[in-house]
Amino acid sequence: MFASRFGFVIWLLSPMTEGIGLQIGPPVWTGECGLPRQKCTAELPIVVENRRADRVVTVGGFELTETGYFSYAPVRHFSLPLVATGPGAASRRTLPGVSDTEKTQIVRVWLRFESGPATRITSGPFVMANPSREAAKLACTRDRGDWRTSMRGRPYCVPRAPDGGKTCHDGNECKGVCLFDRDEPVGAPEPFGLGGRFLRQKWRPVGHCSPFLAPPSCYADIARGRSSEPPSHMHTPASLVCSD
Repeated sequence: MFASRFGFVIWLLSPMTEGIGLQIGPPVWTGECGLPRQKCTAELPIVVENRRADRVVTVGGFELTETGYFSYAPVRHFSLPLVATGPGAASRRTLPGVSDTEKTQIVRVWLRFESGPATRITSGPFVMANPSREAAKLACTRDRGDWRTSMRGRPYCVPRAPDGGKTCHDGNECKGVCLFDRDEPVGAPEPFGLGGRFLRQKWRPVGHCSPFLAPPSCYADIARGRSSEPPSHMHTPASLVCSD
């Protein structure tokens, strides 16, 4: 594997399979990476080299997947036109719309020697270089932001909130979100029932402003405008929200 000092270039040569070599990269990026609403994708070049002197190889489908021990790792399939590659020649293809990730990946290529059975060659593991992502990560660390990875593997930075930790009763009181902590009593208990024989307490939710401008992956919050609603005579469980 070769990588430039700036991380712009990654070339990988797979182990030889039936005289076939496989090179990956470098990715060509479109768009900006590193913030929650930013999106960038890459065109990932693939070079399949036929180093046999006696047989034509037909290059078929491509797969891009994460490495690891989990059988449910997402696999993306690319159906590109078949290309016949003669002895000593190379087939250059491009995988479009590849999402940004810091995870280690591999490429699998399906091919066939003349009329023989289909076989598959697998690249060595690699992490895609992305200058935009690396710059965003450095800025995130410098500004004490939170560098996260979405459920789909996309890395991004959530900036720190200037009012993180402040007590709140309404989502409108926070730059980020108001994270629910507990219900607090409002006023003194009130009598109710026949002859006022019983007492009941009014409650309202109280929380704190999130430390970052976006909440954690799973959280219970106090909605915007909640303080305009009257206090409740019952504890109302906060709903747990999970988002990417």
